[in-house]
Amino acid sequence: MSHKQKMGPETLIMMVALLFLLVLAVMAVTPDDRPASPGKGVALVDSSMPTGMVVGQVAVPPQQTQAFQSQAQGQTVAALQPALIRQTFPYKGVVDGFVNRDPGGWGQIHLLVNDGAGLMQDVSLAPEWYLTFQGCIIRRGQHVEGVGFHFDGLTQGGVLYAKNIIVNGVRCRLRTDEGLALWTDQLR
Repeated sequence: MSHKQKMGPETLIMMVALLFLLVLAVMAVTPDDRPASPGKGVALVDSSMPTGMVVGQVAVPPQQTQAFQSQAQGQTVAALQPALIRQTFPYKGVVDGFVNRDPGGWGQIHLLVNDGAGLMQDVSLAPEWYLTFQGCIIRRGQHVEGVGFHFDGLTQGGVLYAKNIIVNGVRCRLRTDEGLALWTDQLR
């Protein structure tokens, strides 16, 4: 008499889990010379460092074929390109109000700054938690000043994205020279 048992669902789940672990183990021990998938970017190497240390990652569009290419540690890498320094525009005045432009997301705080001549400037700062972290306590009626960027190409009017703001003599840094927000992981 043959006594055959049926395979239960827990046995099937265990076999799938073991197969998955086996695939992961094989992938872990295979060489890293697999072709890179398109759009993953190119590692940048600082040639001034004697070790050829990787200093960052950047996505390089396929049409950018004239980028300088070199061989470093057996990998093709693109040369570092200078960052685009954006033009800044000054602002100063008295804070007339606050606006939270994204209450469900970042919580981006905007100030309405009255320059004293009747012009109101909408200045985008940063999320409230980052302003608190920087020690930037801003109240209605305070005098503020700083510089910012017009990402929309305008030189007057529109939203000004603050690079920094000075409140009570304290300068709070909010964005890099390129306009990247310091509270995000865009700089890694």
